Amino acid sequence: SNVYRLFLIMISVLLLLTGISIIIIYKTIYSGKKILLKELCENQSEIIKSIYKETKDEKAVLNVLYNQSEITNGMGTTGEYAIGYTKNDSIYFLLRMRQAQQVKYLPIPVKSNYAIPMQYALSKNKGFIQGLDYNGIEVLSYCMYIPELNWGVVTKMDITEVRLPFYKASFFALISSIVLILIATIIFRRVSRPINKKIEESEENYHRLFEYSAIPIWKEDYSEIKKCFDKLKHDGITD
Repeated sequence: SNVYRLFLIMISVLLLLTGISIIIIYKTIYSGKKILLKELCENQSEIIKSIYKETKDEKAVLNVLYNQSEITNGMGTTGEYAIGYTKNDSIYFLLRMRQAQQVKYLPIPVKSNYAIPMQYALSKNKGFIQGLDYNGIEVLSYCMYIPELNWGVVTKMDITEVRLPFYKASFFALISSIVLILIATIIFRRVSRPINKKIEESEENYHRLFEYSAIPIWKEDYSEIKKCFDKLKHDGITD
């Protein structure tokens, strides 16, 4: 039983390590996506400020951004870069890099449940936020505000795509753990089987020694008597 208990402890430790590994994988992947979104947003914001400083023309800024096809490189299939502004309590989008240029961008009320990242940016906030975008899809995003143009700048990615590598890595980690447990179980059974057999034979021989011995043998417990002797010695009795 002690051997099986030890084996169960080993399996529990393996599963615990697998769980810790999965948590580390998730944090690493999530952190990597956040770094990508932040760097892209900050870089493009600096480009916007630089172009506007030279031209003082919003259209010139947008034309340059439209021609930057590499702006979403590394952002997977749902990563997007968006620019918006507020007017008459509505959010208007000037740019959505995943959309065609000729698409008409419909305004979204400032206090709606959609376009949460852009609302965050246009409230002059800077940083990460997770919420519904203008399509009603939950996204991870990094937001900035450009006071020179009163623009909100957002880089975002669907949360499902952010988590997809984590799901894949977790799946392979779990499969690896299950395979290791099966291998360990097989090895344990092969190693423990002869050991258990020897233990059973030893116990059987021990019982036979008592049952078939020509000399009567029995076992007594003298522990209480020894305690009594120890007390007498402690009290100073030596006879």
